[in-house]
Amino acid sequence: PSGSDTLMSADLYGFVENWTQETHETQFGTGWVCDAAAFSPDGQCLAIACNSTSEVRLWDTRRQIRDDFAKPLHVIQIQEMSACLAFSADGKLLVVGGADGGISIWETATGINVSRTHVSDGPLLAVAINTESKLVATGGISGKVTLIPTHQGRQRKLVAGSEESMISALAFSPDGKTLAVSATHQRDESNCI
Repeated sequence: PSGSDTLMSADLYGFVENWTQETHETQFGTGWVCDAAAFSPDGQCLAIACNSTSEVRLWDTRRQIRDDFAKPLHVIQIQEMSACLAFSADGKLLVVGGADGGISIWETATGINVSRTHVSDGPLLAVAINTESKLVATGGISGKVTLIPTHQGRQRKLVAGSEESMISALAFSPDGKTLAVSATHQRDESNCI
């Protein structure tokens, strides 16, 4: 979370772990594979995706997660296998990038779906939402970066792309005007930004 010295990790064995500079402890075991995880920018919400149950679960991190694990704030039923997650800057929206090339946008306070749209022919590996929560960037196996308005759900424009690369990470600058892209060239596996 922003402004924190805490790192949390979720793994394929279903364990969520808490790391600080001084300590490392297992917070809880989910009992299912954690396919993607994300914190809200303020650190007050943790989202974990589980493809085997077709769910994204949201927890309030201000509560004792370990004690209240069975009681998430919301359980979002997803249609697609989730590959990546991103919160809006204010934590009110969660973007789920799918292995089917689609994205869905959810309100975190209610668990209601705002929009769903197909973006890519290949699986998505990265999603980001700008600071004003008006624009989502997607990237993945196809090597293309696409920008989509959050509430209209229509594809806005392709901003970069190469079939010889795959997009592995995306991040908007704090002012929301610049997008950083990390790609891996599929032939020689070199990284570029």
